[in-house]
Amino acid sequence: MPARGRSAGRACTAVLWALCVVLSATADAVAALEQLSFFAQAGAVDELAVAASGSVAVFSGNGDPEGLNGDGNREIMIVLDSGALKQLTQSSACSNAAPAASAGSAWVFFESDCDHTGGNADGSFEIFRISVSSAVEQITSGIGCDSLSPSVDGQGNGVVFESDCDLDSSGPGLNGDASVEVFFHDTLASNTVQLSDDLGSGACTSLHPSIDYWGGVVVFDSDCDLAGSNPDNAVEIFSSDTVGNLAQLTVGPDEFCVSEHPVASNGAATVAFESDCDHVATNGDESFEIFSVAGAGVVSQLSDDDEYCSNSDVAVDGSGQVLVWTRACAPELPAALSQEVLRVDNVGSAVLSGGESCYSRDARISDDGSNIVFLSDCDGGGGAVEAFLSTGDCRCGTPQSAASNPTAADALYTLQAAVGSRLCAACECDVDSSGAVMASDALAVLRRAVGDLSVGLACP
Repeated sequence: MPARGRSAGRACTAVLWALCVVLSATADAVAALEQLSFFAQAGAVDELAVAASGSVAVFSGNGDPEGLNGDGNREIMIVLDSGALKQLTQSSACSNAAPAASAGSAWVFFESDCDHTGGNADGSFEIFRISVSSAVEQITSGIGCDSLSPSVDGQGNGVVFESDCDLDSSGPGLNGDASVEVFFHDTLASNTVQLSDDLGSGACTSLHPSIDYWGGVVVFDSDCDLAGSNPDNAVEIFSSDTVGNLAQLTVGPDEFCVSEHPVASNGAATVAFESDCDHVATNGDESFEIFSVAGAGVVSQLSDDDEYCSNSDVAVDGSGQVLVWTRACAPELPAALSQEVLRVDNVGSAVLSGGESCYSRDARISDDGSNIVFLSDCDGGGGAVEAFLSTGDCRCGTPQSAASNPTAADALYTLQAAVGSRLCAACECDVDSSGAVMASDALAVLRRAVGDLSVGLACP
């Protein structure tokens, strides 16, 4: 697959990502875990996305859930409401990636260099769409250029993506310099609008577009001077409507720091992003943190870490009140390496994933905030990455029985999580809030199970 990016900004002192949330209170009840995929093989699950509402998830991977992918090609898969896995695309010797789903996965958009419809003989990467009940449709058509990274609104009517093709429906030549720009495509009108324009300099790029659920606001990052407020060509966050009226949302303190990968709540009331900038004079160590911007450039820092840690891969629900992101640290002591998925709201934070010597990442949240999906190799199945769904209330100390009081089965489940043979959310198995699930947690659950009420259970 083609890879796009920019030269590194300020050097990052951390290799992995991590978090120490500014909010210190314990979060309200969050989701218990359900494993969605069971491939137990490398590469079977990647690039997970959640439907805008509902529990359906989509992903790309080389797995073979229905006996249709014997060549191990990278295809688009879907998790149905029933829990069954279904392969949506069928192709060979090409790649299907970066799926994005509308509400209930009525439409799944993705990037591909396959010739699904007979309209992509040159093998360029194009944007396609498919549903459970329909054939593949090709959305873009370029020659010697690529369209990547789709993001779709809740209705499936509007899709944004980045491209170095000349695609604007008003006529040829708007992107004649083949710079990487952000485009919006209206599937109902079959109309494409170029939202960003580097004005012919060819020396900057606009990347990582994301459209809100309602389909009216697009956010992306760019080192171009798109609105007359970025003369130093720093990587900043921009917003646009679907006809190209642009606004610059952030202004970093210098041209060396980076603000990128924005996501927007409904109407972009909250735009969350990652950055190593010191936007509000609370990030002097220049670690990557999670920020949000609202209104007329009012920036807030949502996480705060030291030089060994960073934060990334943020997602936000439609209300803008619930966020998820990846937490990881690479401190000097190798035993302390960690990478987890967190849920953060206005009450506090909770760790959704758990396990030792394994990693969780790429969390996505539904528009209604009720469902979170993420990838993890903490499944005890030989280290393969699988998809997990977090939904319903957490059950501190009762991950197996969901009873009002722990049972011996809960103690065994917690012990299995402690030794890495099961995945258990910290809000269920870290009963002493130590930051890790350990044998001592299993012992505490067992003591409660046999009636020792002197043992308190307090999950994060």
